[in-house]
Amino acid sequence: MTIDDIDKYDIARALEEVSFMNSSRSSLRDDNQTGHRVVSGVYYTNWSPYNELGHFPRDINFANVTHVYYAFFHVDGKTGNLKSTDSWSDFQIPITTGEGHPNHPEGCLGELFILKLHQKFKVLMSIGGWSNRKEFTEAMQDIEKVQNLAKSCIEIMFRYGFDGIDFDWEYPRNNEYEPRNFVHLIENVRFGLDALEANIFNTPKRRFEITVATPGTEDNLQGIRFNRLIPLVDYWNVMTYDYYGEWSDRTGYHSNLYNPAFQDEYSGSDTTEEEYKEKDEVVKEHSLSASGIISILCNKYKVPRNKVVMGMASYGRGFTNVKTNVNSAAYIGKKYSGVGGSGPEKDGTWKYNELPLTGTEEEFDPMYGSAYCFDKETKTFIGYDNYQSIRMKGEYTWRSDLAGMFMWESAGDDYKYPNLSLLEIYAHEVHYKLKKDRSPFTEKSLIEFYLKRYPKNGFLTTYLKTILQNTE
Repeated sequence: MTIDDIDKYDIARALEEVSFMNSSRSSLRDDNQTGHRVVSGVYYTNWSPYNELGHFPRDINFANVTHVYYAFFHVDGKTGNLKSTDSWSDFQIPITTGEGHPNHPEGCLGELFILKLHQKFKVLMSIGGWSNRKEFTEAMQDIEKVQNLAKSCIEIMFRYGFDGIDFDWEYPRNNEYEPRNFVHLIENVRFGLDALEANIFNTPKRRFEITVATPGTEDNLQGIRFNRLIPLVDYWNVMTYDYYGEWSDRTGYHSNLYNPAFQDEYSGSDTTEEEYKEKDEVVKEHSLSASGIISILCNKYKVPRNKVVMGMASYGRGFTNVKTNVNSAAYIGKKYSGVGGSGPEKDGTWKYNELPLTGTEEEFDPMYGSAYCFDKETKTFIGYDNYQSIRMKGEYTWRSDLAGMFMWESAGDDYKYPNLSLLEIYAHEVHYKLKKDRSPFTEKSLIEFYLKRYPKNGFLTTYLKTILQNTE
């Protein structure tokens, strides 16, 4: 055990004691609430099993999770159809489920499907992502491709056992067709899912969910027609991270809850559109924070708070050769040269479970709500989420009546010391019960419908036949 391991062990033990002392308090708050339940989501990436990550769905503690967003399926820019980005990882990689079933589906999707049948959480198919931004945008310029995409979303979602769709288009531009076509896409998917549910369940209750990965900055919100989409979207997953990085002129925290320079200019209900425009330029510069963008979303764009899910990051972003006095605690707003990073790409990122850096001490900035560490030898500064920032964010979501929080992404969390897991900390800090709903695929009527649609060649056909036989 290294010195760093000893430090983390001490923190984990302390958190365990605090968690035990707070357990009765949390239970009382659960009982005293009016049925409000919150989201605790996590993105799982299909490249997680590879290389040094070696991370599989079974590594996640699903007691702390309500939603898994499986990233990514990509949009084909030429046709608008969806395509797997890694068929081996998605559908074929051998899995270990512990149930010894000879007919279980393979791949990470097969593992997630089996896990969710035994625990209460939903798995949504996330489409798009940063690397798919060009093709996604290409498809959204043609209404026929948009219609193809809507049909493809519903077909792929159902065939592979997802419980909904997460749209991650980075980002719709505010031009004559992209905002309109994004509305058209979501409308077609929502109406298609409603029709599918009516055929299966014959009830108006919605079971399949739609979520949107929402920009964390004001500029990138302009191309989204919230007034049209709010009734159709279940949750808005706000990407409240990547505020600073290798693209920035100066250092800064990338996942801070607050920005002391931000003034909530959008809280007044009587503010006119003209007044908003006058305030925009001033607010934009200082709203690089989770609380800042959420204020703008809820007050300016009128997104209901119970549909807003705030992001947390399981990685830090850093800067090297920071131009500062090593004996000073002032590390943000400084010039730098290079960004470093723990991976081969040296893109300025370190996984949360690699932080703080060896030989550094973890510090916390309560003004911004962010942890950080600083290496005096290399003058490397890294800002990131830790147990303190997640507790602060959990308290903020509770006080602000938000729908909950999600994490990008599961591979960076701490599995060696579970009490340091960001998901674990959030699940214990939250003052409401988690929104633990069973997958629609646990319902007999859906299984029967699936087998009628895919009697031989469905991804889940053989497995669901066995389940149905065992229930009869």
